[in-house]
Amino acid sequence: MCTARVLQLSAGHAHTLALLGNGSVWSWGRGDCGQLGYGKPEAALQPGAAGSRPRQVEALPPTVNIAAGGNHSLVVGWDGSVLGFGLHGRGQLGLGGGEAGSGAGPHHTFEPMLVVGLSHVRAWLVTCGASHSAVVVQPIGPVLSACTQRVSSVYTFGRNDEGQLGLGTLHDTFHPSPPALAAPPVLLAAAGAAHTVLCDSSGEVWTCGSNRQGQLGVRVGSDAWQDRFVRVAVRSPLTLPVHVVQLSCGSSHTCAVSASGELFAWGAGRAGQVGVLPPRERTPEPKRIASLPPVATVDCGSLHTVVLTSDRRLFSWGSGTGGCLGQGPSVKRALVPTATGAVSFDLLSVAPVLTRGRTKVYQ
Repeated sequence: MCTARVLQLSAGHAHTLALLGNGSVWSWGRGDCGQLGYGKPEAALQPGAAGSRPRQVEALPPTVNIAAGGNHSLVVGWDGSVLGFGLHGRGQLGLGGGEAGSGAGPHHTFEPMLVVGLSHVRAWLVTCGASHSAVVVQPIGPVLSACTQRVSSVYTFGRNDEGQLGLGTLHDTFHPSPPALAAPPVLLAAAGAAHTVLCDSSGEVWTCGSNRQGQLGVRVGSDAWQDRFVRVAVRSPLTLPVHVVQLSCGSSHTCAVSASGELFAWGAGRAGQVGVLPPRERTPEPKRIASLPPVATVDCGSLHTVVLTSDRRLFSWGSGTGGCLGQGPSVKRALVPTATGAVSFDLLSVAPVLTRGRTKVYQ
């Protein structure tokens, strides 16, 4: 990898993307579906394979945001265009070519392709779930707003069998589509395996998709899913509304960071990934993780959670399979946030954070 500073990282199911300060994107890992963007399949299952070391995705323009999904990747170019590569069998690249609900067969693209359905807007943030995607955009042209915040909306596409696109249907969508959302401008988005989470300019959180493990943060009666976005009540211990500035999703759990550095978590908890005691199968509503100092950034793996605090300490909890908690090979599970014992960090964020209504990446 070149010596430019890394600005953003994004990890998919078995591949990783890195955005460098010079606007280049590098990828590594499994690439048999084209998710590395090299122009040909790269399985990278053996040492020395082409995808086993970071390599530049040369076909991309200068890039400002990246996201890795299950077996697909999306990036935002400097001009607000969106390009995708990898698996498109459920429409997760937004490239068209299928009919909603048709169960279109597998389709891959091994090199970046322009998402033409977003050409009329300017994207600035992408997120990928297992087989679906969301893009935060703003109109091209004058921004009609009385304040300095962006006038933004969101488009979703891909797999939709549990309503994770928020479109009011359960059909896959191969073209970018805007969900009906009675919210202020959307500023952040995150995606889990089968759910989607948004944050608007007022700091409110909205969710849709699978709720089998409580990952939506709302009690929805007998329904195991929501096919439209619903507001989540993220509240302080005094029941006061919390202004959320960062989101992250695991496979079936969700985390949110407030402007004051409080961490809230909800959803699947069997592996301890929510961080509450006693460990619960599911935590259906946001819970504040009071044991942590102020949090600077959070990122969720499939079954674990990692945060960097404002005093530059690293905490992790949840499943320790494969050593992913950074607490040593003997730690198979941590039920509460536990310091890794690593040296203090100068912050490199893996997720966008809101600062006074604008999005930035910590450096």
